[in-house]
Amino acid sequence: MRSRQRDLLGVDAVVKETAARFNKPTSKDDLLKMVRGINARLVLHETDADTLRSNYLRRPAGEILKSGKIMTEVSGAGGMLIGGCMDQTLVIMAVLRAKGFVSGKNLFFIRVKSNKGPAHSLAEVELDGVRYFVDPRNERVYGSLDKFVKIWLRAIRTHSGGVVMRGATPYAAGVRKLSDAFHPNAFIP
Repeated sequence: MRSRQRDLLGVDAVVKETAARFNKPTSKDDLLKMVRGINARLVLHETDADTLRSNYLRRPAGEILKSGKIMTEVSGAGGMLIGGCMDQTLVIMAVLRAKGFVSGKNLFFIRVKSNKGPAHSLAEVELDGVRYFVDPRNERVYGSLDKFVKIWLRAIRTHSGGVVMRGATPYAAGVRKLSDAFHPNAFIP
């Protein structure tokens, strides 16, 4: 018997209320406006490694919105290990589902893992046959996944390629726990 996973992209009352604040996006600019509006309701919340491990991929989008907190964890050296991109991607995907987008059809979860260790979450959204890659953490929308990957690899100071994971949900993309979200050689809190 399969274990029942929580629907992290579930459309509950909180997600519906948030979605009602926006029109259904029809352009790149609409997506960006939605991301910025949602991010204005969320704050980075630094947490300890144990709390992070116990909550990673366990808080549905509605719970994240209700708390108003995006989980982050900072290493002892001061470098951010978890920057909140997973929480923000879950929220934008749930809000888009509330607006009529369908996971696995015109809405996908993307996880990009570098060979150096860091990784990042995005949402892929199709609007009128055009695919966009939404980076809610950095408030950017890209017309090409390749363009995002090149910019991101440069930002984390590596030129080596990585792994792109794609699925209707994080679970479908193969991200089921914290260690799945990073390259096997990465330091994980």
